[in-house]
Amino acid sequence: MSFIFKALIVGCIAYFFFGAILADSRHADAQARRNEAQSALLVRLEAMHHPEVSLLVDEWRRAYPSPIDARLAELRVMAERLQADPASAKQFRVATKQAELDALPFSSPFGAQRARPGIGQ
Repeated sequence: MSFIFKALIVGCIAYFFFGAILADSRHADAQARRNEAQSALLVRLEAMHHPEVSLLVDEWRRAYPSPIDARLAELRVMAERLQADPASAKQFRVATKQAELDALPFSSPFGAQRARPGIGQ
């Protein structure tokens, strides 16, 4: 009986240990795919050679070096719209910054904050 109990404990420990390793590996693979997708989108945007788009790309890289799925989806939408109208990059920079200010858990005693261009600054 003692042998079966010890074998069961060792089996459970091994199961949880290897399960955690596999979960970490899957998470790392998913993050690598997101990083590759983001890099490809940013390279495509840089290839437009538009000054405002280049600023947006630089700010995005600094603010989101490892994107989550929501940020990657946001970047995909931005890339499509910037392909159609590169001059709208400044509005995207302001809108992204304003969304970050609006998401803060507190408000300023001096009134609503208005964003200046720049992501994550």
